[in-house]
Amino acid sequence: MRHHHHRSALRAAHIRGHLSLHHHHHGAYRVITTLTLATLPTARTDGSSVSAADLTSANVYKNGAQYATIAGPLSNGQTWSDTVPAANGDKYDVTILDAQTPPVEGVASNNYVVSIAAPPLAPLAAAVISGATA
Repeated sequence: MRHHHHRSALRAAHIRGHLSLHHHHHGAYRVITTLTLATLPTARTDGSSVSAADLTSANVYKNGAQYATIAGPLSNGQTWSDTVPAANGDKYDVTILDAQTPPVEGVASNNYVVSIAAPPLAPLAAAVISGATA
């Protein structure tokens, strides 16, 4: 059995996020957050390289608490969507789990923070009003 005095974690992934408008069956609209695993780590913090097979899954954190798991295999460009409507200020980040025994959780990714400046239909409504009054 191999003993590791210090096991190196995966480097951080880079994520992108976007918000999309989903029509709910009650006629209302919901804003849903989708994260993209833009760049997966290719090395550990000690510089050793990793392959796609080493990336077993990803943990999604929302507002600092573990929230969901993205099952592997993982790939660049893979997406995950929240099932709960977005709230202004929600903060997401992702860690990638390494296929060591026991698994080692990698360094946290960059944050994606939800920013909902105004209700999604407000600019359209404002345009219609200004057009009607001009």
